[in-house]
Amino acid sequence: MMKLKPFVLKAIFTIAVILGIHQASPLLLTQFDTAHFSPVTVAQSPNHQVSAQTVYYSVTGSTVNEIRNQLNQRGVLHSNGKRYDGYTNWYVNWNYRYQTQGNRCRMESANVRTDVQITLPRWNNSSPVSLALRNKWNRYIQALELHENGHKQNGIDAGEEVLKTLLSMSAYPSCQKLGVAANAAAHSVINKYNQRDIEYDRATQYGVTQGAIFP
Repeated sequence: MMKLKPFVLKAIFTIAVILGIHQASPLLLTQFDTAHFSPVTVAQSPNHQVSAQTVYYSVTGSTVNEIRNQLNQRGVLHSNGKRYDGYTNWYVNWNYRYQTQGNRCRMESANVRTDVQITLPRWNNSSPVSLALRNKWNRYIQALELHENGHKQNGIDAGEEVLKTLLSMSAYPSCQKLGVAANAAAHSVINKYNQRDIEYDRATQYGVTQGAIFP
């Protein structure tokens, strides 16, 4: 939600926040392991910070069917009622500063932060299992991570395009009009990359064509 202060011949700082996710509906998350990667924050480009985190849920089993049943029971539960073995959320937040020059309001600066959370299964099994099963799991989890990294990249690209869009805004007759236009443009970028995630899932059959299927 955008909030504007009365303009008093100085720059106004406005913050706008939007949630970008690769599925349109909210998630009902499964129980996670306590162990997870700490967020890693890097500068994707000037004025764009990216924070990425991977969290895990445990599955057990010493046969293909046992592991598959665990994935079906403990995977990420979406609000559409389906469970997914892996899932990626990304969130883009932006803020910007504008100022008047003469009778026009211009964008002065912008900053964007993209937060990504990937959820993956972790196989915990103490029973002896065949090398073939371990190799099958390893191939599957690598492919699943590859698929989710595609969603992660879409989120990062969305944040980068939001930043470029804000910085390229034309001047407007008033700062209120500039703020409305800037937020609308950023929303449009988020919608574009939400759709890109949907198309990515459709093209890869949710990772199946990349090998993200077990067994």
